[in-house]
Amino acid sequence: MNLEEPFRRTPIGFDTNDHTLDIVVKPDLSWSWKDESLLEGQLERGDYSSELVAEIRREAASVIALIESRRAPFDGEWVDWRPDPNWPTPRLPENWNSEPAVLWERRLWAYPHTDDAGRSESG
Repeated sequence: MNLEEPFRRTPIGFDTNDHTLDIVVKPDLSWSWKDESLLEGQLERGDYSSELVAEIRREAASVIALIESRRAPFDGEWVDWRPDPNWPTPRLPENWNSEPAVLWERRLWAYPHTDDAGRSESG
């Protein structure tokens, strides 16, 4: 599971912001952390605020609860899914590697536990 901001439309397609921490889930639904030390490094350097790291960890905890309770998307329903073979192969726009990145001021909005100002819904 890749913890990241929701995808947003940009002039050349879609963009997101990876939040470093990942959860590796094996077929037997056992899980482990990936890049925990990288997340802590981003906090120490000031790349991420303590509020953002707390929200990332809260969201990770909610994903782990889904994994451990075998709820969607970890309930086995998607195991045999395959894309329609008639779907066309997507193509990148010609300027995909020269279009400037779209930057957003806040990251906390990506998580359901905070409002747009980064305040916890619980108080």
